[in-house]
Amino acid sequence: MMPSDVSEMYGVGYQSGSVEASNLRAFDWIASVLNDTFAPKSVIDIGCGGGALIRGLLARGVDACGIEGSSWGAALLPERILQHDLRLPLASVDKFDLVTCFDTAEHIEEEFAIQFAQNIVSCVASDGVLVFGAAGEGQDGHGHVNCQHPCCWINRMPQLILDAPMSEVVRFRVKSNSDHSSAWWVAKNLIVLRPR
Repeated sequence: MMPSDVSEMYGVGYQSGSVEASNLRAFDWIASVLNDTFAPKSVIDIGCGGGALIRGLLARGVDACGIEGSSWGAALLPERILQHDLRLPLASVDKFDLVTCFDTAEHIEEEFAIQFAQNIVSCVASDGVLVFGAAGEGQDGHGHVNCQHPCCWINRMPQLILDAPMSEVVRFRVKSNSDHSSAWWVAKNLIVLRPR
């Protein structure tokens, strides 16, 4: 997939689904867990789709924004979402208390994986945290081209270290609301990393 194909692959139908009512409810729940757990002042959601998580964080008074490769996704919340192909370097970014990235890495081809990982790391403040989740081996899905074990992604971000106890806490809290199957799916792959 070439960079110009991102908006074609993840077009209007795909992106509209990212802000359907059930998905908004699920990400509102995830936003509540992240806000209660980390109390962030600033958040960036990388690969944010139409901004479901951003909306949930804004509703809680958190300064939240996102980066999305698809023009269709970015257009759903243009005042908060920067369109950028995540396979290419970010020119300059602010640092954030909390960086999130869910269900995006598996859409990034292997040859761009290191650049993608470094884009994420470049957003994490020195005392910040990354909450990350990517489809693992064998998890099928639309546009999945790089399903990897979490260790592969951790190894691509050597500036960060896994916080295994906090990963368990956040996974448990997200899964505790069984009303939202999308939240459960996010929790399945979720890990928490912090700067070394």
